[in-house]
Amino acid sequence: MKVIDVIRLINGIRTMPDVAKELGLSKDTLRRRLNSVHYEYDNSLKKTIYKGEESEKNKIDDMLISDLIQKKNRSGKNIVREYSEENRIKDKIDKKKIRKEYDGNQKEKNVVNIIGEKSEENQNDFTESEILALKELVNTVKSDEVKLFLELASLPESNEVKKSSIVISKDIHDQFEKFSKKFSSKRISKFLLIELALYEFMHKYN
Repeated sequence: MKVIDVIRLINGIRTMPDVAKELGLSKDTLRRRLNSVHYEYDNSLKKTIYKGEESEKNKIDDMLISDLIQKKNRSGKNIVREYSEENRIKDKIDKKKIRKEYDGNQKEKNVVNIIGEKSEENQNDFTESEILALKELVNTVKSDEVKLFLELASLPESNEVKKSSIVISKDIHDQFEKFSKKFSSKRISKFLLIELALYEFMHKYN
């Protein structure tokens, strides 16, 4: 059932609680899901109408209502929602940006390696200000943030993306949501972080 089908039902012959029950949801949960895509109840019109960007309406109307629902299995575990096409494209762009930053960081790393290979006698050729600058460079390369960029850049690049649902405990889900927010300003999406985690886990235990 598409989003527009649900809207037609609740604005027509069915009630919100009735449709929600059919979908296996509570009335409040269904309302929140519809609100998340800018379908809101209008008191003056006494029906649910679209209040978002008109250019996005057709795309939202054609979405399956199941894609808006974060299902839970019987044990109360959350299911990570699947990649959307928009997220797939965004992640591909983000990977390219990360690779550019990786190239810059790799040059810095190479400089550090060259310095490390110099003998003590040759290191005496550096001035005090140069030594301080080099120490700062070493600390930058060793920082956790730079390490993460380097690891993300090492992910294999692919033009194909497979949609998948992963069942995880609520505690881990909540911890990951909090963790991923730290990187949202760095153009690193939670989907990239999940991909990296799976990639490293397989390499570690393969």
